[in-house]
Amino acid sequence: MALIKHHFYVKMLIAISISIAVFCITSNLVIATLFGEQLVKKTRTINREYASVVYSYLSEMDENLELLGLLAENNSNIRWAMSQKSLSMTSAKKYALAAQESLDAYLNASQLNDFVEVMAVVNDSGMLVSASAGKRLAAEQIYASPLFEEEIQRNRSVIQITPSASDSEQMVLAYLYPLNAALDSFIYIELDPEIIQGYLDVYQDSADLMVRSMGRYEATWFSSEGFKQRYENGEINEKGYLMDTMDFAPDRLSVQVFTSREIYSTDNAYLISMLFVVCLTVICVGISVSRLLSRRISQPLNRLCSHIVRLTDEWQREREIRSALEKSFRSSRIM
Repeated sequence: MALIKHHFYVKMLIAISISIAVFCITSNLVIATLFGEQLVKKTRTINREYASVVYSYLSEMDENLELLGLLAENNSNIRWAMSQKSLSMTSAKKYALAAQESLDAYLNASQLNDFVEVMAVVNDSGMLVSASAGKRLAAEQIYASPLFEEEIQRNRSVIQITPSASDSEQMVLAYLYPLNAALDSFIYIELDPEIIQGYLDVYQDSADLMVRSMGRYEATWFSSEGFKQRYENGEINEKGYLMDTMDFAPDRLSVQVFTSREIYSTDNAYLISMLFVVCLTVICVGISVSRLLSRRISQPLNRLCSHIVRLTDEWQREREIRSALEKSFRSSRIM
């Protein structure tokens, strides 16, 4: 009897547990299938916003460069200095000194101050005035910059990643702007490319962002070292990632962001883990409920079985007594 009770309890427990487990696993798979795509879309939308913020940083950087160019263009001391052919005359030296003071003032007030490595105004006669801070270059070095190989137009600047005018092995973000309609004098600025890296570092734990130079000279910046290694190892591909690109045409730069196609990516791992925790919790609750139900069902059955067994025992005893009486009665008649 005890064995029958044990088997019944085990079967009840297994049946209910399997049903709950199948339901939970199936529901989680359905949720992952239905919401997985939504999770990827949501992550992609967020990553696009990150890319647009980096794009806005680049736009702000260009605006600050253009402001320096316009200030130089409209400064009378700089115009007079650039109208000179040499520093042989006292008046030329006076204007050059005043022009340098103006450049220093503009640079000190600029948000780009910490990243400017070269800031100078130069004309085609070799006259050059540099800001006090940063590197000092000769006019010939500046005119040897690849920026002068581009089409130069009035009121239009040229901004590109190029080798530095002082070191061809060093890449810089160079800026060139004509100061007059004759296109014979210019303001030339070199920015440390680390300014671009600084825009990406903010997202090193949030997104896989990259800024690439699409011009004549290649250069790439990554939001994190981990992303850089995965990209260089070929792990970032169309099969596993979605790519969104925002081309920053003024500087010939491209802002790219990559979103994993897998719903088990870092951004979604928390939600997936929560689904499994809920599944495990439901299974544990189901086992507890199944035990309670099995007890409530098995107790009446156990009482019924006990009653049947008792009746069976009594019937068996009565049968044995009756058989014994019959045997005794037969023996007495024979005697």
